[in-house]
Amino acid sequence: MVRVVRSNELKQQLLPLMVADPEGALLFDADGTLWSHDVGHIVFEHACQAGLLREAAREALLGQAQKLQMEVPKDATSSQLGLLLVDAYLRGVYDEKAAAEMMVWAYAGFDELEWRELTRHALEEAHHTQGLHLEVLELADWARLHGHATYIVSASPRLVVEEASRTLGFASDCIAGGVPAQTGDVYESRMGGPLPYAAVKVTAGLALAKTRPWLAAFGDSGFDLEMLGRATLAVGIGEKSALIAGLHRFPNAVRLNPP
Repeated sequence: MVRVVRSNELKQQLLPLMVADPEGALLFDADGTLWSHDVGHIVFEHACQAGLLREAAREALLGQAQKLQMEVPKDATSSQLGLLLVDAYLRGVYDEKAAAEMMVWAYAGFDELEWRELTRHALEEAHHTQGLHLEVLELADWARLHGHATYIVSASPRLVVEEASRTLGFASDCIAGGVPAQTGDVYESRMGGPLPYAAVKVTAGLALAKTRPWLAAFGDSGFDLEMLGRATLAVGIGEKSALIAGLHRFPNAVRLNPP
């Protein structure tokens, strides 16, 4: 059985690793790990409900709906198509990775400033800061105070994660997330690179940390397990069944309770 620890116990496990390797890093998933909710979903649903998605995304969104053999009104807008796809995802008929990618490229027609303003408004309206996992964030602060790098590797849009973590001590160049393609300053309705999801989280984490050893990795989902297994210490957050089952594969795994 994977041992459940409090943050002080986890620090006791981490400290000798940090002393032994001053260049070591800590890596964190975002949604469900640094905070309780899914910031990509929050911002996307806000945009759809406010009718803010643009015509530039409509053809690609319609293509996703057609792949799922959904009945779609002929005059459905991009935002209406987005809501239909969110509903399909919540019902379990839309693949999670495909849905996560869609919530990255669906901002086609926006530029960076417009997307950031939308994101800030949506997160403020959703009271994002009330769902922060303060013990996890305190661990990240503690590691940085000891001179260790901290990174975020998320399948949510990188821009959204940047805004969600803007006051939490993570530098923007220490964050990996989904990125849409761009033409000039404007986003397109396709991915600009692989989504950091499942095994790709390891690739994204290595690109951020470069040669730094991974002292610990934190995640809340079965899709974080590849990343957790790459670190010396695998730290599970929460009680998702796939996560708990997968943590048993790692000799140095713990669960942080409460998150």
